[in-house]
Parts: sequence; structure tokens; C-alpha cells
Amino acid sequence: IVFTAAISIFKGIEQIRHPQIIAFIPLAFLVLLPSLIGNFLMAGQEIKSVKRIHPHVKNFFLRSPDISLKTILIGDLLGVVGASGTLFAIILYAITGNTLIDAIGAIAIGIILSLFSLFLFWELRGLLIGRSVPREIEEKILHSAYEIPGVNRVMDLKTMYMGPEEILV
Repeated sequence: IVFTAAISIFKGIEQIRHPQIIAFIPLAFLVLLPSLIGNFLMAGQEIKSVKRIHPHVKNFFLRSPDISLKTILIGDLLGVVGASGTLFAIILYAITGNTLIDAIGAIAIGIILSLFSLFLFWELRGLLIGRSVPREIEEKILHSAYEIPGVNRVMDLKTMYMGPEEILV
């Protein structure tokens, strides 16, 4: 994602410095429309998968340790954002003939890709260094511990994700 973001930003800057017309606008539409439709359909399927696990997609992104599903969903969403942003920029270019619109579109898409890659990096970093589980899960663990006969007090509780479905307590 970072490489694609860098290329998009670079191409946008180059388009500002050395404007070039888009010669085959119909070809651009022919390439972008199937990409947009395919990514949109895949993102819809991934959102359905996420909703089976977490009813609120936002909470899934903020709390779930399942980095593989996050990566797939973000990839599909980025495909939708990238293709629709590019399509929008090309439509505006076709209407106005202003090459600056294409350049700004490329830079904007590059920035969006960069932000999502930073999000994924942050998520991976947290899992690699041993992110602890959310407070609600720790409270459930404590509640379960107190239900064990003979447990009167928990002096310290440390948790760490070992995988999307595994927790070390």
C-alpha cells in the first residue's frame, strides 16, 4: 500500500510540474468501472463477514485483533475509494480539460492510501509488541476468576493477544 501511495503522490506531483493530457478517456473508464464494481462487491461481502462477528463495523476496526480481516476489508475499501476517486477526477478533467484536477486526485488518493497504511502499521505494531485485551474482556476474566472456589483476590492481571482468537492471561 505504501508503494502504491508513493507512486500516486509522485505521479500527482509530476502532473503538476509537467502537465500531460489524458489521451484515452474512454479507456480509463473501461479500466476503472470493472475495478470499482469488483472492489465494491468484495467490500460488501467483507462488511457482511465483519457484521457476523461484530455488529458494529467501527468497533471491529477499533477493537478486534483480527488483522487479516482488517487488511482484506481495508484493501477492498481502498480499491473502492481509489477507483471512485480516480473516476471522479477523470470525469472532472473530461468536463474542464484542467490537468490540475487529475494531479490533485492522484495526490489525494496517495494520501488516503498512506493514512490507511499507517492505521494497519499501528494495528500490527500493537499485536507484535503484545497488545493487551480491552478492559471489558479483562473484567470478564476477573469475574470468571472470582467464580472459582478459593479465589478471593486477584493481585495483578496481565493479558496479551496471541492471535485473533487467542489470549494469554
